[in-house]
Amino acid sequence: MVLPINIKRNTMNKSLRKILLTAIFLSIASSLLKSQNYICIVQEGKTDSINAEIIDSIVITEWKSLGIGQFYDQFVLNHVQPVEILKSKEEDKYRVLNPYQDLSAEEWGEWMGGTDCPYIEFWSYDSNNSTYLKWDKFWYSTLLYNNTGIDLKAYYPSFLSSSFAYLDLKSTWFMENVAVLYPYWFVDGLGGYGAGDAVYISLPGGTDLVELFFDSSTRSAPAKQAVQVKDTLPPSHSTHTKNEIMKYNATHQ
Repeated sequence: MVLPINIKRNTMNKSLRKILLTAIFLSIASSLLKSQNYICIVQEGKTDSINAEIIDSIVITEWKSLGIGQFYDQFVLNHVQPVEILKSKEEDKYRVLNPYQDLSAEEWGEWMGGTDCPYIEFWSYDSNNSTYLKWDKFWYSTLLYNNTGIDLKAYYPSFLSSSFAYLDLKSTWFMENVAVLYPYWFVDGLGGYGAGDAVYISLPGGTDLVELFFDSSTRSAPAKQAVQVKDTLPPSHSTHTKNEIMKYNATHQ
């Protein structure tokens, strides 16, 4: 839902427009956000050239909880994480809430303490008669890389580099009600290690990811987990040139 707000350019300067828009936003937010099922985004700067008016708007997205689903990040997690999943009422867009909430120091030790990830938001789009999944820029893994204090991020590949656009097409619906995302894992300023580790999200009622990926007798994770991941991290910038890092990345995708 979009609420347009038309304010003539010659009747109010930009600062006053922002104040008015903020007041309207807060008024709407105070009533809608109490349910925690809405998010409001202020959009500015669109000009109606015919009437010389500034057209601002408040976009209100209503979210509905689908219930408890599952989240399995093959790169970061050693377990399947139960998560609440929301769906937009207006479009095929989803939010996975607090996906790394149970990440433990046992798994990552001193790597803990990165920027929080309150949710991962992704949506469907169609291209060449196929459906793919996308997210905005990146999300935080909540991990810090190797005592550098730099966040490990999960980038949408083509946002990181247009040369990675072909990797975007790996993110799609794995099976009914199960999404698979292939982020490009990257440490800003240092390098990354490709889009080889997937993130699986099973919507409520979807396939059990524990049964799908874990040994049913021991409930243990596959062998490729945290310790091995640490061993394949990009080399430190203190002892390697950027060219060496990029060469490393090219051979570890």
